[in-house]
Amino acid sequence: MKFLLFLSFLISNHVISLSARLSGRTANKLQFDNGKFKVRWNYLPESQEIEFKLRVKTTGYVALGLTRTNSGMEDLDLFVGGFDGYLQTAYLEDRHATSLSSPTFDTNQDYTLISASEHKGITKIHCRRKLITNDDKDFQIKAGEKAYFAWATHPRDYLQYHTKRGYSSQMHVLVPLMFPTTPPPTPSPTPSSLTNKLQFNNGNFNLTWGYLSESQEIEFKVRAKTTGYVAVGMTKTNYGMKDLDLFFAGVTSYSRTVYLKDKHVNGYKAPRQDAKQDYTLISGSQFGGITTIHCKRKLITNDNKDIQIQAGEKVYFAFATHYRNDYLSYHTSRGYSSQMYEIVPAAPPTPPIAPSIVYDKEISFRNGIYRMFWKFDSTTNELFFKLRARANGWVGLGLSNKNRHMEEMDVVIAGVKDGHGYIGDYFSYQLAVPVKDQKQDNILLSATESDRTTTVEFKRKIATGDYMDLQIKPGKSYYIGWAYQSFSDNLVYHSLRGYSEQKVVLIELNGSSVTSTSSSSSTTTTQEIPPYAPTSSSSSTTTTQEIPPYASSSTTAKAASVKVQATPTSTKLMQATTSSATPTPSLQEPTSAAGTSATTTVTITKTVTKTVTTTLIMPTKTTTVTVTVTATPAKIYE
Repeated sequence: MKFLLFLSFLISNHVISLSARLSGRTANKLQFDNGKFKVRWNYLPESQEIEFKLRVKTTGYVALGLTRTNSGMEDLDLFVGGFDGYLQTAYLEDRHATSLSSPTFDTNQDYTLISASEHKGITKIHCRRKLITNDDKDFQIKAGEKAYFAWATHPRDYLQYHTKRGYSSQMHVLVPLMFPTTPPPTPSPTPSSLTNKLQFNNGNFNLTWGYLSESQEIEFKVRAKTTGYVAVGMTKTNYGMKDLDLFFAGVTSYSRTVYLKDKHVNGYKAPRQDAKQDYTLISGSQFGGITTIHCKRKLITNDNKDIQIQAGEKVYFAFATHYRNDYLSYHTSRGYSSQMYEIVPAAPPTPPIAPSIVYDKEISFRNGIYRMFWKFDSTTNELFFKLRARANGWVGLGLSNKNRHMEEMDVVIAGVKDGHGYIGDYFSYQLAVPVKDQKQDNILLSATESDRTTTVEFKRKIATGDYMDLQIKPGKSYYIGWAYQSFSDNLVYHSLRGYSEQKVVLIELNGSSVTSTSSSSSTTTTQEIPPYAPTSSSSSTTTTQEIPPYASSSTTAKAASVKVQATPTSTKLMQATTSSATPTPSLQEPTSAAGTSATTTVTITKTVTKTVTTTLIMPTKTTTVTVTVTATPAKIYE
């Protein structure tokens, strides 16, 4: 044992370590056995995975393990992989060891094989796994924590005692602390992934499949009660093995090697192997008499031996197994599905196409990670917005007079979910989840998601008449709040967010685009008789002066007046001292005195004649009134 430890130490002294940050990843290298065993690992922050690439001078298996101790194979989490020259098949197995004995096959296979090859005596393996697998047989990888590397090789593929092996002389950080220590929220599972299920042979052969829209692939998973081969085929006919496109897979009993072959057959004869192999093995295992195969292929392979899978088209499934043989012999169980199945659902309705809009203003945040474009249409008094963020979840926009804690912010949340665009109108009172408006005033024009970028276009009126919306005025500036969620379309905590450093004018004040309310005194004649107003409603001539929205109690309006429309669902309150009224409104009696006996608590509504009004008086009857008041205005959102 001392000799082995000494040998391990000598070998490990030749380790070369390099760490660098490349395109949001960490790149690390190690060498063992005088450069004959090379390993490289990368942290993938987007998927919270770690990938390994091995290049080893051997024609047999290679093994790489992680552990917190560097002797005795104690608590060793490892994978064994290679390329079986006899079967011309790549294999990868997730195993663990607790002592100096043959590593045990894990029930949960958490490594994904990306590629494997053997050429001129060099074996290459490329694989990956999640940092946190929640498997007690695996090493749970956390940012900043260190591990020893263990390695081994053999000139043959059968898992037997290694001819070479060793440990790293020191521990290495797999995921540096330069990245967040807490993984991002788990993205919503792709609804189409492995949601289709089919059973054959009284439940002894189970097939699931799903459509991977991003990569345009179809994914299959087979779980069959057998220690021999399994086969799954697709065809347009359900008899005679006519034009049958199939894959043939299993785990060899002698070397525990996973194999997968792309084959075809036309008639009652042995299937032939395709010259072009279009299936990719993801994982395979055999445990307790159950064989499990997980693989995928492109929908369109451009191989005339394959079925080209089109959205909305249907096929029959065929299955076959042999109870013990791994070589392709006559099946002991086989059959067809009784009906045809749609492999890829028909394309969803195309999201609405926005008119061609030329945006004349733009603001960018975080070096272009989030960009906002906008344009004002003076003919319709509408603002058109375009948001673009480097995210696959929701994108958000907020407008406010403040630039902290999401206070009094008019919020838009939009994105693409399940191929459909969505948009929501929200209001934020404070640093919390925004509240959805009862009245939705944003109209979605288009929404797309591609290449990890979400783009949405929408429009809204500058004056919506909704007290939960910012009523946008020409010439006035607002803070721009921005946020996005990298992975989720659910309204969960944002991945990144921020404010504009300064207020931004959304509409230039040029005097021609919209008519803005003047703050000086003016004389207007008004009449408003709602359909449900009493016949006693009348017109009135008034002189008006606007009270600032955040006026103090000392502010006095000279001949201040307002025209309002009553509604039974009003929610905001204010106080006003009535000095005169024409006609005199019937106001509610005060519940308690507030300064003088003339002070009355009255209910106000969001429906007013002016876009922004602070002197709101609501009579109990639905009518138009003119009231001269000295008022402490309610806090109106402007």
